[in-house]
Amino acid sequence: MTGTHQRRLQHLLWRAGFGPSISDLKEYGNLSLPAVVDTLFRKSASPDFITINPKFDVEAIHRKGLTMEELRVIRNESINGLKKLNLSWLLKMARSDKQLLEKMTLFWHGHFACVNHSYKHVELYLNTLHKHALGNFATMLKEVAKEPAMLTFLNNRQNRKQQPNENFARELLELFTLGIGNYSEKDIKEAARAFTGWSYSENGDFEVQERFHDYEIKHFMGKSGNFGGEDIIDIILENKQTARFISEKVYVFLVSEEINERHIDQITDAFYDSSYEISVLLKEIFNSEWFYDDAIIGNRIKSPVELIVSFTRKFGITYEDPAPLLYIQRLLGQVLLQPPNVAGWNYGRNWIDSSSLLARMQFAKFIVRGAVIDIKAKSDDSKEMEEVMQMMEDINENRFRKVRAKLNIKDYMDRYAKLPRDKMTEEIEAYLLQCSLNSGAVKVLRETEQNAQKLLEEYSLQVLSLPEYQLC
Repeated sequence: MTGTHQRRLQHLLWRAGFGPSISDLKEYGNLSLPAVVDTLFRKSASPDFITINPKFDVEAIHRKGLTMEELRVIRNESINGLKKLNLSWLLKMARSDKQLLEKMTLFWHGHFACVNHSYKHVELYLNTLHKHALGNFATMLKEVAKEPAMLTFLNNRQNRKQQPNENFARELLELFTLGIGNYSEKDIKEAARAFTGWSYSENGDFEVQERFHDYEIKHFMGKSGNFGGEDIIDIILENKQTARFISEKVYVFLVSEEINERHIDQITDAFYDSSYEISVLLKEIFNSEWFYDDAIIGNRIKSPVELIVSFTRKFGITYEDPAPLLYIQRLLGQVLLQPPNVAGWNYGRNWIDSSSLLARMQFAKFIVRGAVIDIKAKSDDSKEMEEVMQMMEDINENRFRKVRAKLNIKDYMDRYAKLPRDKMTEEIEAYLLQCSLNSGAVKVLRETEQNAQKLLEEYSLQVLSLPEYQLC
């Protein structure tokens, strides 16, 4: 495998997943890039769902007559459920061979950002994202709109014909489909009327409560009729601006923060003409020559989740107790299932500030050396969210300040340990980094006098602590 092919292959595996493992290089090294794309889709053809079995019936919290102690027990169980969901998904991303599916589920989690304190509702929401992550956007949009977690988060259970609540309709137009500036305030009001009565039963099944639904004529985006919620979504999807808005967001997530209008035109046309098939959009990106331009390779800052998952995956890490990964997520600025607001996370340079950069530079040592995590995470702006996060972390427990992990680096050692010194360091850099080191950094890093195995371990750790490792 040539250096150019390895760099492009690793680029694809970083953007369509969470980076290459040594076994990936062996499996894909002799394949063409289009063949690798096809393989990634084939492996991700069917979703694996995450199910957490509770000790208690957490939905009992809605029942009347519960004592304060019963409420406390149920609430704590739901918090524990959220913690288990978080860690189960985080480790699933690292260990699953359905890398493309998991990567796009992460994208849709940020796109359809949602916070809910009922872990059962969050589980349903997360599994809906997994089910449709590579399927049809129109289908996924309608299914997510009916999720109890989303209906609660955006207040649609309070949306009734006597007193419409516009929150859900506004975010549907602004954040989920058309983007700001492509609809009117009247469109929001009329859409809200169409979604009146959308709710769910005690067991989480979607239902339209007819006594609260507005059956009168609505006037939405130049059309009039007795529209329901799905009718509104269909009208939104007819507008090609929706395809463009989604295409731009996917482009920023998978390609570059620098928008190239020609590229966006190309992928928007493919996406819209396919009636919103997500796989068509992704293949248009991954099979385009411009996707492998030097200016695009290594130009993205890894998100905190990408950093944790890729490191776990790359070195076959198993955790004696994964609970400290909750604190590390918070320290780095991205906690799964707890987005900062309905707009989701801001990517790119927004991941980096003085405290998160320090944590990123020391991250490898936290895992490999079991170093005590002595950096304090920033408090959440929301008092309620801060309380939930502290309950999830049990932050006063010492176990959350130290990671106990076991690395499986046999494949890594077999590939690099027997190489001549200069070749070893060069190959390690090519595997761990997607951008070039400056000559000064290379000289300093390579001057250490150590035996082969010690050099491999120490040099790898130094490379993993470089600013360049933050890019993919």
